[in-house]
Amino acid sequence: MQKIVADPDNTVRLYGLVEQYDFLSVNNEKKTKIFEAPNRQNLYRELMEGFSGDESMKAKYSETLIQHGIVDEYELTGNLGAILRPKRLTNVFPAGQMSMSNDVEIYISCKGTTTLEQVKTLGHELYGHTLFGISGLDPRHGGNTGRPDGNPTLEKQIIKSEMESEKNYNQ
Repeated sequence: MQKIVADPDNTVRLYGLVEQYDFLSVNNEKKTKIFEAPNRQNLYRELMEGFSGDESMKAKYSETLIQHGIVDEYELTGNLGAILRPKRLTNVFPAGQMSMSNDVEIYISCKGTTTLEQVKTLGHELYGHTLFGISGLDPRHGGNTGRPDGNPTLEKQIIKSEMESEKNYNQ
């Protein structure tokens, strides 16, 4: 565990790579969350493998997929990390999981993730959710709407943080 003092009122505890973490529920019950390996999907490859035309038609089909934004990349979905805020920081922006301490706690999943995915997740959690939470901004993906796209300011910050993390990793 690494301790980071963000400011006089906020300490961040980075627990690093874990398989599970404990948290307090909204009812103040201690619970445990177990990380699961993320799902990987490459829709482009799935569609190309299912295509039964000749090479010329296959090339045109590939171009059409790419033009529609379906590219040869793996999409990763799942819960790769968590930030738990203490109760005093969840009053304004409610959370279903709160830290067991008076500090912000960050956990990164070690299950089925590459080192690069772990680095990007740390950037996502630390310089996205944590930064927003201790700055008094809404750190939830959905914001007050509960929709995945309900907090575009946070989403832009997270994308920037993940890209910077990947750049630093690759240097």
